[in-house]
Amino acid sequence: MGTINLNAGDLTLRDTGLRVRDGAKISTENPNDGGHITIDTGNLIIGAPGVIIASPGTGNYGGDITIDTGNLILIGAPGRIIASPGTGNYGGNITIDPGNPIVIDAPGGIIIEPPNDSPGTGNDGAGGTISINTEGDFIIARANILGTAENDRLVGSPAKDVIIALAGNDTLFGLADNDSLFGGLGNDLLYGGLGEDDLFGGAGNDTLLGLASEDDLFGGAGNDILNGGLGDDDLFGESGNDRMAGSDGNDDLFGGPGNDILVGGTGNDELFSGRGRDTLVGGAGQDEFIFLRTTGGDRIQDFVPTQDEIELDRVTFGLNSLIGDGFSVQGEFAIVNTNLAAANSVARIVYNQASGALFYNANQSVAGFGQTGELLAILTGAPRLSRGDFEIISGISEILA
Repeated sequence: MGTINLNAGDLTLRDTGLRVRDGAKISTENPNDGGHITIDTGNLIIGAPGVIIASPGTGNYGGDITIDTGNLILIGAPGRIIASPGTGNYGGNITIDPGNPIVIDAPGGIIIEPPNDSPGTGNDGAGGTISINTEGDFIIARANILGTAENDRLVGSPAKDVIIALAGNDTLFGLADNDSLFGGLGNDLLYGGLGEDDLFGGAGNDTLLGLASEDDLFGGAGNDILNGGLGDDDLFGESGNDRMAGSDGNDDLFGGPGNDILVGGTGNDELFSGRGRDTLVGGAGQDEFIFLRTTGGDRIQDFVPTQDEIELDRVTFGLNSLIGDGFSVQGEFAIVNTNLAAANSVARIVYNQASGALFYNANQSVAGFGQTGELLAILTGAPRLSRGDFEIISGISEILA
């Protein structure tokens, strides 16, 4: 379970794909000037007991952490991003703005120590500033299997492996234990095998197969195919038009900026709509179709009323209804029979039960849907919805869960 501790300063979290593992903490604490944390990233994973902290400053400034676009991944050993306090009027700053994956699998993570004589630890900038603004891969990892620029076949051991393929159209096998596989450039094929594996496709049109256990799959750039296999898996399509299948288990599937196809499979799955026009198929089980942004035009293929749920972020959609099942404010949801009636409705969320079109009506009673309103999704077969088929959520808590 993740917690956010905000005692001073600013905290901004945007987009989807943020995951803080096993009781990890995002915190900015300062008795004087506040530390600022701004995260706007496609995917960020802090493994094990990872922590993101902008610690207090003793003078006029605190530590700032800014993580913007691209894919930042910290895996393996306890990964931490820490901007420690200054001893006078200054605090350490960490700025990361890559266009492609950053992988850290070493003790310490990225750390800035106080600007004094004490030594830094980990991948640190003691007494100074760490800035990573280049595109391409930045990898601090104990790779025990490293590929070449050719088309490689890389096979792991029964132990824990870090396999980095580099260029070429490569095939990677994790085998047993908890492995980390990096496809790199080219059209790659990654097999996780046994254990809880992390698979990163990188650039190219890749195929990622988690197989057994609970795996994390990241497609990267290109049009990728992701299959979680057995276990409760997390699948991130990222860039491109991707096809994702959770298969068995209770899986989380995250659409990216492209037009993706998300198929939950068996189990109770969570399907996160991305920025493109996605096709969402829950499959068997009690599935949740989650919308954290207003950009839509998705198609929900198999929604089952009273079994599945459509989840809407309370802030994004400007709702006053309380967090929880249904709309506690009755006038925020309406059912109509034409798109014109939907555009003229006073409700924020409007469902055309004749066509299966679900709208976000940003300007309510004013004609049209407003500058930020639009078609959110089309439900195939136009199932008969009620307010009980919706859940109002907090997007941040949903991502940190």
